[in-house]
Amino acid sequence: ARLLCRAGLWGLVSTFMNADGHFTWISVFEQNSLAAHGGLPVGMEEYVASLYWSIMTLTGIGYGDITPQNTTERALCSLCMMISGVVWTWSIGNVAAIATTLNPDSILFENTMDSLNYFMRERELPRAMRMTIRDFFSSARRVHRLNDDHDLLDKMSPLLQGTVALAANRKWLEAVWFFRRIDEVDGGTDFIAALAKSLVIRPFVSDERLPVGQLYILRVSVSSQMSA
Repeated sequence: ARLLCRAGLWGLVSTFMNADGHFTWISVFEQNSLAAHGGLPVGMEEYVASLYWSIMTLTGIGYGDITPQNTTERALCSLCMMISGVVWTWSIGNVAAIATTLNPDSILFENTMDSLNYFMRERELPRAMRMTIRDFFSSARRVHRLNDDHDLLDKMSPLLQGTVALAANRKWLEAVWFFRRIDEVDGGTDFIAALAKSLVIRPFVSDERLPVGQLYILRVSVSSQMSA
């Protein structure tokens, strides 16, 4: 809409001035049309030229084939360029802001990997160790994201926390045989919900010795730990 209004204003002002005998960009446009096609441009051609100039002004391209020819047009052109600069900057800023929030998990992971690469480079870690660490972070990416869900749970009511945690971690708890029918016992549902809230998913590398004193539910490449 702004482009159309700007194009209409640019063409309208010059049309009135051209009718009064002033030399305007329309005068140049008509001369070029006569030289190239042997006839004057019709109204639609002049409007398309105005729209073309408006887009050039907004984007800052400026081919130079349509230029102001008098003081009034220069003043109008300067005003349009200032407004277009603000609009163009605002548009690019909003597009960039939207792009950065489309996938916040990816942005966070990339920032983490950048920090990790800087850390390993500053400590001059061996190449083989760097590859192992990068593989670990890449494999544990989903685990780290799932653990961030605890921040969302903390914002819920206590009852809702237990219900959501139980629904999200039921498949882990059902893997332990003595938890499968505990909800049939008095207070079992509250117990299993509290247990689900304390469930923490942790990644481990192969052949790693797990700390004792805690219950672990193991899956391939993933370990779910129940903290006391």
